[in-house]
Amino acid sequence: MVNKMTTIQYIFGFIFIVFFQMIITPRICIGNAYVDMAVILTVWVALVKGSHTGMFFGLGAGLLTGVLKPIELGWISFLLSATGFLVGNIKDKLIMEPLPVRILTLLIVALIYNIVFIFFTGFEMFFRNPSFIFSSAFLTAAYTTLVGAIVFCFLRYRYVLRNLF
Repeated sequence: MVNKMTTIQYIFGFIFIVFFQMIITPRICIGNAYVDMAVILTVWVALVKGSHTGMFFGLGAGLLTGVLKPIELGWISFLLSATGFLVGNIKDKLIMEPLPVRILTLLIVALIYNIVFIFFTGFEMFFRNPSFIFSSAFLTAAYTTLVGAIVFCFLRYRYVLRNLF
């Protein structure tokens, strides 16, 4: 029972994503950089459970995150679903158990996700000022990875932390 995710854990993850994106993210933005908890948890689920579970979790997280920005609902859902599926497939082909490898995977995935998202949602702006777009995408990916590293450490060592207190 140690590594089994039940439906209640997925529901808690969805509620946490919505809470984080609505309440916490606007308050901890640094310039144009923000934390995307949906990407963090989708990558974690895909790395732990595989491609199909990651894809469906990404779809659910995208639909719930897209409700906050209805104009971008389709792209968020599609990109998070594709992110979960592709990360799960990469996990099946490569060894992704060490924590630094998972954090590096999160950095690469967050950077690609942000660049593709900006490309599709702000197409005309993408070609007018590409240096701003890439710097914004990189800062958001770095900030997401920093918070994601903390979340990954917490999720990995949650049983050790629980036994300490």
